[in-house]
Amino acid sequence: MTASAPTNEKVVVHTTTDSKKKKDGKAGNVRVVTRVRPLAKYEIGNGSTSIVSSLPRINSSTPQAPATDPECLEVNVPDGDRLWFEFDAVLDEASTQEAVYVQSGAQQAVCNDLIQGFNCTILAYGQTGSGKTFTMGTAAGGVDINHEMDGVIPRACNDLFDTLTTKCDGNAQVTLSYLEIYNEEIRDLMSPVTENNDSPSPNLRIRETLNGGVYVSGLESRTVTNSEEVGKYMEAAGARRVTASTKMNAVSSRSHAICVLTIQGVLEDATKFESKMTLVDLAGSERIKKTGAEGNRRQEGININKGLFVLGCVVSALAEQRPKYKRKPPYRDSKLTRLLQDSLGGNSQTIMIACVSPADFNAEETLTTLRYATSARNIKNTATRNVVQSISPEEGAKLQRENQLLKAQILEL
Repeated sequence: MTASAPTNEKVVVHTTTDSKKKKDGKAGNVRVVTRVRPLAKYEIGNGSTSIVSSLPRINSSTPQAPATDPECLEVNVPDGDRLWFEFDAVLDEASTQEAVYVQSGAQQAVCNDLIQGFNCTILAYGQTGSGKTFTMGTAAGGVDINHEMDGVIPRACNDLFDTLTTKCDGNAQVTLSYLEIYNEEIRDLMSPVTENNDSPSPNLRIRETLNGGVYVSGLESRTVTNSEEVGKYMEAAGARRVTASTKMNAVSSRSHAICVLTIQGVLEDATKFESKMTLVDLAGSERIKKTGAEGNRRQEGININKGLFVLGCVVSALAEQRPKYKRKPPYRDSKLTRLLQDSLGGNSQTIMIACVSPADFNAEETLTTLRYATSARNIKNTATRNVVQSISPEEGAKLQRENQLLKAQILEL
């Protein structure tokens, strides 16, 4: 990519080290899109101006498929430098919720990849007040909401059940679990125990399966049959999530929220599959001086930043292309990264939505988010189909005989 600019202006282009390739269903880079929200009231009130723009500016109409060619975002920082960042898609202030859902690749992942047995992860990242919860739709619920304002999660749920009805002929089961990580402790948002208190849920432990998958034992789950049920459960769970008001966000999420939908189904060709869709609303990174947080709010901010710092270390380790500097990602340094181990560098097709503020007041935080997101584009995941292989009665009897023989040999030792 080339660019021209006045000679007295510094131009820096941020891009990934490898060219992006279309996913073949087995391996591919994390897909990263960025969303720029409009100026907030407090930014307008303090005289902030917009320093972020998309190149080229996208059309306000919703495309029918995610972009295949990278798009650029320009940041004119207050000191006069001009920085360009390359992403899989750029959504400006005029972008609709539907455009975010389609252009991020979330719709394609839900309608095509999940029912083929591939795990999918969609996560939102950015500073506090950058529009993550609005984009994901974790604050939405009920049956009378404005569907134009539906975020990624309600749209994904609608498409998921429509697709299962069409392609699985009703032969599918979906279970929902929903948790938050608050002050580095796990809270089960599906459990009434967490209602009206901020204490961690008892008896929850992070475990690992034999094939390397990560899950939380003791976590409650619910079987759901349609998107309305999911909305009701998430509305009740969202009310249990810890939120508070700060100078930068009237309803600031004080925790990282992770919603998991596990799908087991049978396709029309009798193929059995099991996949999971992980939807993540990360708490925003904070600067204590800007948020004005004190007491418990201050400690919450410190713990939020700690989890995001470890997440940044994991992203840096996975994105490093030079063999000399390769290192093991520190997944175990925080509960957040431990639970996202499959999503980052593992068995999942992952989409990251980087949400940023366009205001010069938040220039430093915006640049940090964009650099972080640029690194994430270099992460390579290897997603494999989770297909249940059936065996014939003869093969089952043979395996049983071999098992009995092995047991007898062990007893003779």
